[in-house]
Amino acid sequence: MPDKPTYEELELKVKRLEGLVEQNRQTEQALRLSEARFRTTMESLPFDLFVIDSSGCYVMQNTACTERWGNVIGKRPEDVAQDEDALVIWKDNNRRAFSGETVTGEVNFFWNEKESVYHNIISPVYEEGKISGILGINIDITKRKQAEKALRESENRYRSLFHNNYAVMLLIDPETGDIVDANPAACSFYGYSYEELKTKKIVEINTLSQEEVFQEMEKAKSEQRNYFHFPHRLSNGDIREVEIFSGPITIGGKQTLYSMIHDITGRKEAEKALKKKEAELSLKATSLEEVNTALRVLLKEREKDKADFEGKVLSNVKELVLPYIEKIRKTSLDTTQKSCIYI
Repeated sequence: MPDKPTYEELELKVKRLEGLVEQNRQTEQALRLSEARFRTTMESLPFDLFVIDSSGCYVMQNTACTERWGNVIGKRPEDVAQDEDALVIWKDNNRRAFSGETVTGEVNFFWNEKESVYHNIISPVYEEGKISGILGINIDITKRKQAEKALRESENRYRSLFHNNYAVMLLIDPETGDIVDANPAACSFYGYSYEELKTKKIVEINTLSQEEVFQEMEKAKSEQRNYFHFPHRLSNGDIREVEIFSGPITIGGKQTLYSMIHDITGRKEAEKALKKKEAELSLKATSLEEVNTALRVLLKEREKDKADFEGKVLSNVKELVLPYIEKIRKTSLDTTQKSCIYI
Protein backbone atom coordinates (compact mmCIF):
# COMPACT_ATOMS: atom_id res chain seq x y z
CA MET A 1 0.00 0.00 0.00
CA PRO A 2 1.50 3.34 -0.99
CA ASP A 3 1.72 5.93 1.68
CA LYS A 4 -1.16 8.35 1.81
CA PRO A 5 -0.15 11.88 0.88
CA THR A 6 0.08 14.20 3.73
CA TYR A 7 -2.08 17.28 4.12
CA GLU A 8 0.81 19.51 3.14
CA GLU A 9 1.39 17.54 -0.09
CA LEU A 10 -2.30 17.70 -0.98
CA GLU A 11 -2.33 21.43 -0.32
CA LEU A 12 0.72 21.87 -2.56
CA LYS A 13 -0.93 19.91 -5.39
CA VAL A 14 -4.10 21.98 -5.06
CA LYS A 15 -2.07 25.19 -5.33
CA ARG A 16 -0.32 23.84 -8.40
CA LEU A 17 -3.66 22.98 -9.99
CA GLU A 18 -5.02 26.41 -9.14
CA GLY A 19 -1.89 27.95 -10.72
CA LEU A 20 -2.42 25.91 -13.89
CA VAL A 21 -6.07 26.90 -13.99
CA GLU A 22 -5.15 30.58 -13.58
CA GLN A 23 -2.47 30.23 -16.22
CA ASN A 24 -4.97 28.62 -18.61
CA ARG A 25 -7.48 31.37 -17.82
CA GLN A 26 -4.91 34.06 -18.54
CA THR A 27 -3.84 32.27 -21.71
CA GLU A 28 -7.45 32.03 -22.89
CA GLN A 29 -8.02 35.69 -22.03
CA ALA A 30 -4.88 36.69 -23.92
CA LEU A 31 -6.00 34.52 -26.82
CA ARG A 32 -9.44 36.16 -26.82
CA LEU A 33 -7.84 39.62 -26.69
CA SER A 34 -5.50 38.66 -29.49
CA GLU A 35 -8.40 37.33 -31.56
CA ALA A 36 -10.41 40.48 -30.80
CA ARG A 37 -7.51 42.69 -31.85
CA PHE A 38 -7.04 40.61 -34.98
CA ARG A 39 -10.74 40.80 -35.77
CA THR A 40 -10.82 44.57 -35.12
CA THR A 41 -7.75 45.07 -37.27
CA MET A 42 -9.12 42.84 -40.01
CA GLU A 43 -12.51 44.57 -40.01
CA SER A 44 -10.95 48.06 -40.09
CA LEU A 45 -8.83 47.32 -43.14
CA PRO A 46 -10.03 49.29 -46.20
CA PHE A 47 -9.21 46.40 -48.57
CA ASP A 48 -10.54 42.86 -49.01
CA LEU A 49 -9.15 40.24 -46.62
CA PHE A 50 -10.28 36.62 -46.71
CA VAL A 51 -9.25 33.06 -45.88
CA ILE A 52 -9.79 29.97 -48.04
CA ASP A 53 -9.45 26.57 -46.40
CA SER A 54 -7.90 23.43 -47.85
CA SER A 55 -11.24 22.43 -49.39
CA GLY A 56 -11.14 25.58 -51.51
CA CYS A 57 -14.00 27.42 -49.77
CA TYR A 58 -14.05 30.85 -48.19
CA VAL A 59 -14.15 30.52 -44.41
CA MET A 60 -13.44 34.11 -43.38
CA GLN A 61 -13.89 37.58 -44.85
CA ASN A 62 -13.73 41.12 -43.50
CA THR A 63 -16.34 43.88 -43.83
CA ALA A 64 -14.72 45.45 -46.91
CA CYS A 65 -14.76 42.09 -48.66
CA THR A 66 -18.42 41.55 -47.73
CA GLU A 67 -19.43 45.02 -48.97
CA ARG A 68 -17.70 44.50 -52.30
CA TRP A 69 -18.45 40.84 -53.06
CA GLY A 70 -21.35 39.99 -50.71
CA ASN A 71 -21.28 37.05 -48.29
CA VAL A 72 -18.98 34.43 -49.85
CA ILE A 73 -18.52 32.21 -46.79
CA GLY A 74 -18.83 28.57 -47.86
CA LYS A 75 -18.48 29.45 -51.58
CA ARG A 76 -15.63 28.75 -53.94
CA PRO A 77 -13.87 31.40 -56.07
CA GLU A 78 -15.54 30.08 -59.21
CA ASP A 79 -18.93 30.71 -57.59
CA VAL A 80 -18.04 34.38 -57.12
CA ALA A 81 -15.91 35.51 -60.07
CA GLN A 82 -17.72 36.56 -63.25
CA ASP A 83 -14.70 36.89 -65.51
CA GLU A 84 -13.31 33.65 -66.98
CA ASP A 85 -9.87 35.10 -67.74
CA ALA A 86 -9.57 36.48 -64.22
CA LEU A 87 -10.76 33.16 -62.80
CA VAL A 88 -7.97 31.27 -64.59
CA ILE A 89 -5.37 33.62 -63.03
CA TRP A 90 -7.13 33.40 -59.67
CA LYS A 91 -7.10 29.59 -59.61
CA ASP A 92 -3.44 29.46 -60.64
CA ASN A 93 -2.51 31.91 -57.86
CA ASN A 94 -4.43 29.78 -55.34
CA ARG A 95 -2.71 26.63 -56.53
CA ARG A 96 0.71 28.23 -56.15
CA ALA A 97 -0.19 29.49 -52.66
CA PHE A 98 -1.32 26.00 -51.59
CA SER A 99 2.11 24.84 -52.76
CA GLY A 100 3.76 27.14 -50.22
CA GLU A 101 4.43 30.18 -52.42
CA THR A 102 3.40 33.74 -51.62
CA VAL A 103 1.88 35.10 -54.81
CA THR A 104 1.47 38.79 -55.75
CA GLY A 105 0.17 40.32 -58.94
CA GLU A 106 -2.59 42.29 -60.62
CA VAL A 107 -5.93 40.75 -61.51
CA ASN A 108 -8.65 42.35 -63.64
CA PHE A 109 -12.16 41.53 -62.47
CA PHE A 110 -15.36 42.35 -64.32
CA TRP A 111 -17.67 43.03 -61.42
CA ASN A 112 -21.02 44.84 -61.19
CA GLU A 113 -20.92 45.66 -64.91
CA LYS A 114 -17.59 47.43 -64.68
CA GLU A 115 -13.98 46.39 -64.83
CA SER A 116 -11.87 46.71 -61.70
CA VAL A 117 -8.17 46.10 -61.16
CA TYR A 118 -6.95 44.55 -57.92
CA HIS A 119 -3.50 44.06 -56.51
CA ASN A 120 -3.73 40.49 -55.22
CA ILE A 121 -1.58 38.96 -52.46
CA ILE A 122 -2.06 35.31 -51.47
CA SER A 123 -0.01 33.67 -48.70
CA PRO A 124 -0.15 30.10 -47.39
CA VAL A 125 -1.49 29.58 -43.86
CA TYR A 126 0.41 26.92 -41.88
CA GLU A 127 -1.09 24.89 -39.06
CA GLU A 128 1.03 22.27 -37.25
CA GLY A 129 3.58 22.50 -40.05
CA LYS A 130 1.04 21.89 -42.81
CA ILE A 131 -0.77 24.29 -45.13
CA SER A 132 -4.32 24.46 -43.87
CA GLY A 133 -5.46 27.26 -46.15
CA ILE A 134 -4.50 30.52 -47.79
CA LEU A 135 -4.82 34.16 -46.68
CA GLY A 136 -5.78 36.56 -49.46
CA ILE A 137 -5.76 40.33 -49.81
CA ASN A 138 -7.34 42.27 -52.68
CA ILE A 139 -6.45 45.96 -52.90
CA ASP A 140 -8.58 47.91 -55.39
CA ILE A 141 -6.16 49.88 -57.57
CA THR A 142 -8.66 50.75 -60.30
CA LYS A 143 -8.46 54.50 -59.70
CA ARG A 144 -4.68 54.38 -59.55
CA LYS A 145 -4.53 52.44 -62.83
CA GLN A 146 -6.96 54.89 -64.42
CA ALA A 147 -4.84 57.79 -63.19
CA GLU A 148 -1.70 56.09 -64.54
CA LYS A 149 -3.41 55.53 -67.88
CA ALA A 150 -4.57 59.15 -68.01
CA LEU A 151 -1.05 60.28 -67.11
CA ARG A 152 0.47 58.09 -69.84
CA GLU A 153 -2.00 59.45 -72.38
CA SER A 154 -1.26 63.00 -71.24
CA GLU A 155 2.49 62.42 -71.47
CA ASN A 156 2.06 60.83 -74.91
CA ARG A 157 0.09 63.88 -76.07
CA TYR A 158 2.77 66.15 -74.65
CA ARG A 159 5.50 64.10 -76.35
CA SER A 160 3.65 64.29 -79.65
CA LEU A 161 3.09 68.05 -79.36
CA PHE A 162 6.67 68.60 -78.18
CA HIS A 163 8.56 66.50 -80.70
CA ASN A 164 6.35 67.13 -83.73
CA ASN A 165 6.16 70.89 -83.28
CA TYR A 166 7.93 73.10 -85.80
CA ALA A 167 8.64 75.70 -83.11
CA VAL A 168 11.95 75.46 -81.23
CA MET A 169 11.31 73.96 -77.78
CA LEU A 170 13.54 73.15 -74.81
CA LEU A 171 12.98 71.66 -71.37
CA ILE A 172 15.40 73.11 -68.81
CA ASP A 173 16.15 72.16 -65.21
CA PRO A 174 15.81 75.51 -63.35
CA GLU A 175 18.06 74.33 -60.52
CA THR A 176 21.08 73.28 -62.61
CA GLY A 177 20.42 74.90 -65.99
CA ASP A 178 20.71 71.49 -67.71
CA ILE A 179 18.85 71.03 -70.99
CA VAL A 180 16.83 67.91 -70.18
CA ASP A 181 14.98 67.63 -73.47
CA ALA A 182 14.87 69.25 -76.91
CA ASN A 183 12.67 68.74 -79.94
CA PRO A 184 14.00 68.21 -83.49
CA ALA A 185 13.32 71.87 -84.37
CA ALA A 186 15.68 72.93 -81.55
CA CYS A 187 18.41 70.57 -82.79
CA SER A 188 18.05 71.98 -86.30
CA PHE A 189 18.07 75.61 -85.09
CA TYR A 190 21.08 75.36 -82.76
CA GLY A 191 23.01 72.99 -85.04
CA TYR A 192 23.56 70.22 -82.46
CA SER A 193 22.49 66.59 -82.42
CA TYR A 194 19.90 65.57 -79.83
CA GLU A 195 22.57 63.82 -77.74
CA GLU A 196 24.88 66.85 -77.89
CA LEU A 197 22.15 69.30 -76.94
CA LYS A 198 21.12 67.22 -73.91
CA THR A 199 24.69 67.39 -72.53
CA LYS A 200 24.67 71.18 -72.55
CA LYS A 201 23.53 73.79 -70.06
CA ILE A 202 21.49 76.80 -71.09
CA VAL A 203 24.32 79.11 -70.00
CA GLU A 204 26.43 77.62 -72.84
CA ILE A 205 23.84 78.91 -75.33
CA ASN A 206 22.62 82.12 -73.69
CA THR A 207 25.31 84.81 -74.00
CA LEU A 208 24.29 86.59 -70.79
CA SER A 209 26.31 85.94 -67.63
CA GLN A 210 25.50 82.83 -65.60
CA GLU A 211 24.14 84.96 -62.77
CA GLU A 212 21.82 86.85 -65.12
CA VAL A 213 20.57 83.63 -66.74
CA PHE A 214 19.71 82.03 -63.39
CA GLN A 215 17.99 85.22 -62.24
CA GLU A 216 15.79 85.17 -65.33
CA MET A 217 15.07 81.44 -64.91
CA GLU A 218 13.95 82.09 -61.33
CA LYS A 219 11.47 84.67 -62.64
CA ALA A 220 10.10 82.12 -65.10
CA LYS A 221 9.98 79.41 -62.40
CA SER A 222 8.02 81.65 -60.00
CA GLU A 223 5.87 82.89 -62.92
CA GLN A 224 6.85 86.53 -62.30
CA ARG A 225 7.49 86.74 -66.06
CA ASN A 226 6.87 84.46 -69.02
CA TYR A 227 8.36 86.51 -71.87
CA PHE A 228 12.11 87.01 -72.35
CA HIS A 229 14.47 88.39 -74.98
CA PHE A 230 18.00 86.92 -75.17
CA PRO A 231 20.96 86.60 -77.57
CA HIS A 232 21.63 82.87 -78.19
CA ARG A 233 24.78 81.33 -79.63
CA LEU A 234 24.51 78.63 -82.32
CA SER A 235 26.96 75.77 -82.77
CA ASN A 236 28.77 77.70 -85.56
CA GLY A 237 29.26 80.72 -83.28
CA ASP A 238 26.55 82.90 -84.84
CA ILE A 239 24.54 85.01 -82.41
CA ARG A 240 20.80 85.05 -82.95
CA GLU A 241 18.31 87.32 -81.24
CA VAL A 242 15.48 85.20 -79.80
CA GLU A 243 12.28 85.80 -77.88
CA ILE A 244 11.29 83.12 -75.38
CA PHE A 245 7.98 82.22 -73.79
CA SER A 246 8.80 80.16 -70.71
CA GLY A 247 7.00 78.79 -67.67
CA PRO A 248 7.11 75.95 -65.12
CA ILE A 249 5.81 72.46 -65.92
CA THR A 250 5.96 69.30 -63.78
CA ILE A 251 7.09 66.13 -65.55
CA GLY A 252 7.70 62.91 -63.68
CA GLY A 253 7.24 64.71 -60.36
CA LYS A 254 10.04 67.19 -61.14
CA GLN A 255 9.56 70.85 -62.00
CA THR A 256 11.17 71.98 -65.24
CA LEU A 257 10.95 75.06 -67.44
CA TYR A 258 9.12 74.69 -70.73
CA SER A 259 10.58 77.18 -73.20
CA MET A 260 9.29 78.04 -76.68
CA ILE A 261 11.91 79.94 -78.69
CA HIS A 262 11.42 82.19 -81.74
CA ASP A 263 14.26 83.57 -83.87
CA ILE A 264 13.62 87.31 -84.22
CA THR A 265 17.04 88.27 -85.64
CA GLY A 266 15.52 89.30 -88.99
CA ARG A 267 12.82 91.28 -87.26
CA LYS A 268 15.35 93.03 -85.03
CA GLU A 269 17.53 93.90 -88.04
CA ALA A 270 14.46 95.22 -89.86
CA GLU A 271 13.58 97.30 -86.78
CA LYS A 272 17.11 98.72 -86.69
CA ALA A 273 16.97 99.53 -90.40
CA LEU A 274 13.55 101.14 -89.92
CA LYS A 275 14.82 103.23 -87.02
CA LYS A 276 17.81 104.32 -89.11
CA LYS A 277 15.53 105.23 -92.01
CA GLU A 278 13.21 107.09 -89.64
CA ALA A 279 16.20 109.05 -88.30
CA GLU A 280 17.26 109.92 -91.86
CA LEU A 281 13.74 110.96 -92.78
CA SER A 282 13.50 113.02 -89.62
CA LEU A 283 16.74 114.77 -90.54
CA LYS A 284 15.48 115.42 -94.07
CA ALA A 285 12.18 116.67 -92.72
CA THR A 286 14.03 119.08 -90.45
CA SER A 287 16.09 120.28 -93.42
CA LEU A 288 12.96 120.71 -95.56
CA GLU A 289 11.31 122.62 -92.75
CA GLU A 290 14.26 124.99 -92.65
CA VAL A 291 14.08 125.44 -96.47
CA ASN A 292 10.34 126.06 -96.22
CA THR A 293 10.95 128.66 -93.54
CA ALA A 294 13.50 130.39 -95.76
CA LEU A 295 11.12 130.28 -98.74
CA ARG A 296 8.33 131.74 -96.66
CA VAL A 297 10.66 134.62 -95.67
CA LEU A 298 11.59 135.14 -99.34
CA LEU A 299 7.94 135.09 -100.39
CA LYS A 300 7.09 137.68 -97.81
CA GLU A 301 9.92 139.87 -99.08
CA ARG A 302 8.73 139.33 -102.66
CA GLU A 303 5.17 140.32 -101.73
CA LYS A 304 6.50 143.41 -100.01
CA ASP A 305 8.67 144.35 -103.02
CA LYS A 306 5.68 143.79 -105.32
CA ALA A 307 3.47 146.02 -103.21
CA ASP A 308 6.19 148.69 -103.13
CA PHE A 309 6.61 148.48 -106.91
CA GLU A 310 2.88 148.75 -107.53
CA GLY A 311 2.71 151.72 -105.20
CA LYS A 312 5.52 153.46 -107.10
CA VAL A 313 3.85 152.75 -110.47
CA LEU A 314 0.54 154.13 -109.23
CA SER A 315 2.28 157.16 -107.79
CA ASN A 316 4.12 157.79 -111.07
CA VAL A 317 0.88 157.51 -113.04
CA LYS A 318 -0.80 160.00 -110.75
CA GLU A 319 2.11 162.42 -110.84
CA LEU A 320 3.35 162.08 -114.44
CA VAL A 321 0.50 160.82 -116.62
CA LEU A 322 -2.81 162.03 -115.23
CA PRO A 323 -1.94 165.75 -115.27
CA TYR A 324 -1.22 165.62 -119.04
CA ILE A 325 -4.41 163.68 -119.70
CA GLU A 326 -6.33 166.47 -117.91
CA LYS A 327 -4.68 169.06 -120.11
CA ILE A 328 -5.57 167.08 -123.28
CA ARG A 329 -9.16 166.66 -122.11
CA LYS A 330 -9.56 170.45 -121.87
CA THR A 331 -8.52 170.95 -125.53
CA SER A 332 -10.76 170.77 -128.60
CA LEU A 333 -11.26 167.09 -129.26
CA ASP A 334 -13.59 165.20 -131.48
CA THR A 335 -15.89 162.52 -130.11
CA THR A 336 -13.52 159.61 -130.75
CA GLN A 337 -10.63 161.41 -129.09
CA LYS A 338 -12.76 162.23 -126.06
CA SER A 339 -13.77 158.60 -125.67
CA CYS A 340 -10.12 157.45 -125.77
CA ILE A 341 -9.13 160.09 -123.23
CA TYR A 342 -11.99 159.02 -120.97
CA ILE A 343 -10.95 155.40 -121.20
